Amino acid sequence: MNLLAHAHLTKARDYIGRGERYYERAAKSIRAAREAGASWRECGVALGRSDSWCKQLVTWAEIPANERSNSPYSGYAAKVNLRKTKQRLREGSPEELAAIISSLPEDALDRLADALMPKQPRRQRHKRPVWKGPRRRLHLFQVVHDVVFDLAFARKEIAEMTITDVDQATLRNLFAQIEDELAQARAALGQEKRTAALRAVR
Repeated sequence: MNLLAHAHLTKARDYIGRGERYYERAAKSIRAAREAGASWRECGVALGRSDSWCKQLVTWAEIPANERSNSPYSGYAAKVNLRKTKQRLREGSPEELAAIISSLPEDALDRLADALMPKQPRRQRHKRPVWKGPRRRLHLFQVVHDVVFDLAFARKEIAEMTITDVDQATLRNLFAQIEDELAQARAALGQEKRTAALRAVR
């Protein structure tokens, strides 16, 4: 690299050190260094960056100010973080992943659970049946049977899995919800029996 190119890159490094507001000036200095004979690789080495970083900066500066983003690297950091996260999840050991999960706040665990569990279509049991008589009774028994089947499946999964402390806390919360719903269902059943008995007396 000749002295003129080196001088331009020294100026570019100074501009970059001042922050993004000076990136356009830095890009002009890099372009001047290129015109003086410096290669992209030499530019990157002189600035402590990659050659692609230098190219992206110069390309960004060539776009009219009213048509470009405020920074040549808008969204770049997010992309890098996403790539590193994917790599960590892909290559991490079970112990490492368990440690990461156990350090997450509760709302993050909820989002993770939503992402891992495929969205199931709403079952009819979550809606009030519109039919009456035998069809409604048949629907009721089908719903209860589905719940029993799902709980049996969950029990087998729990028995075969390695349950972490975070898993236990989440499952305890879910079990409490199940117990609450079951208690309300039993209370409703008792009410139905009392209603039927009153009707028989009348």
